[in-house]
Amino acid sequence: FGCPGLTEIFVSGNLEFFQKLILVFSSHRRLSQRPTTEELEQRNILKRMSPLSRSHLHSLVRPTVAELVARRILRFNEYVEVTEAKDYDRRADKPWTKLTPADKVSRSSLLLLLYIVHAVL
Repeated sequence: FGCPGLTEIFVSGNLEFFQKLILVFSSHRRLSQRPTTEELEQRNILKRMSPLSRSHLHSLVRPTVAELVARRILRFNEYVEVTEAKDYDRRADKPWTKLTPADKVSRSSLLLLLYIVHAVL
């Protein structure tokens, strides 16, 4: 096995320890096999630029609001100023839910009368 101590461990019958030892040695990479700093930079793993200069470069290439709207990336409320509105219960604002059938008939006849008058004029 390359190391004189490993053969005694294997022969002595301690198979579990030997298997764990092989697993540790097989998963360990030698320094010569590790990627260089240039390779890590090419894969975007190692970054040499500072975060400030990276954000500055990003802002130079950033698309305009018009381009983002055209590509449907921005929503309406993201490029138009939206003000806060007071929340209230809108269910109470429906008076037609409280109308009786007689009220509905009178209103529909009134609307029909207004429509006829408007059509004549």
